[in-house]
Amino acid sequence: IGTRKNFKSSPDLAKRNSLKPSEAGIGEILGQSQSLEPSYTFNGDELYVRAEIMASKKKANPYAAGEHERAWLQPVRPSK
Repeated sequence: IGTRKNFKSSPDLAKRNSLKPSEAGIGEILGQSQSLEPSYTFNGDELYVRAEIMASKKKANPYAAGEHERAWLQPVRPSK
């Protein structure tokens, strides 16, 4: 999950807030993997990339029925 350099930003705060993050290109899914050793190769147009890991194990105290355990990695920025 990440945001590309050309995401739809607007100086108009009301317009910017009316867009869903995914419609503005913020938090876009850039890749997916079922591998136990996933990787991502930067294309050069990303501001940042972060990974969300979803476990096969269901949560003991779910917010919604059937929710699985998950974790997020800290964002990584490509080197210049």
